[in-house]
Amino acid sequence: NSFLLIILATLIILLIAFLAATQIAKRMSKPIVTLSGASVKVAKGDLNFSINPIGSVELKELMTQFNAMISDLNTARKERDEQLVVNEQIRQAQEIQEGMNPARFINKPDVEIKGFTRAAKGVGGDYFDFRSIFRSIFRVSSCYFC
Repeated sequence: NSFLLIILATLIILLIAFLAATQIAKRMSKPIVTLSGASVKVAKGDLNFSINPIGSVELKELMTQFNAMISDLNTARKERDEQLVVNEQIRQAQEIQEGMNPARFINKPDVEIKGFTRAAKGVGGDYFDFRSIFRSIFRVSSCYFC
């Protein structure tokens, strides 16, 4: 009878130890599983979330840094998108500006054109000024503000 009690007590202790080990393992692996799931979301391009730092001090620090990385990536993505818009505006402005300027000088005996142009590297506004110098001579000034 005492042998059966020892075996039963041993089985109960092993069961309690197994349950405790399972709970400890779940508690220890939960932050890692959370971080792993978050990294999958980031890999798919989702940057609109943060994770709640849990676990040991080291894991909390790692999760805090992960959140900072997500925020930095989100900021970089927004800046890139804004730069793409600016680059497209500059491209359109250059296209318009190049279309307004003659490809070659007009060759007429009573007309003289001097000057040069180059496409702007920024987006701004145009300024044109027409001035009469003599009765038949006009000066046209143009400036592209960036």
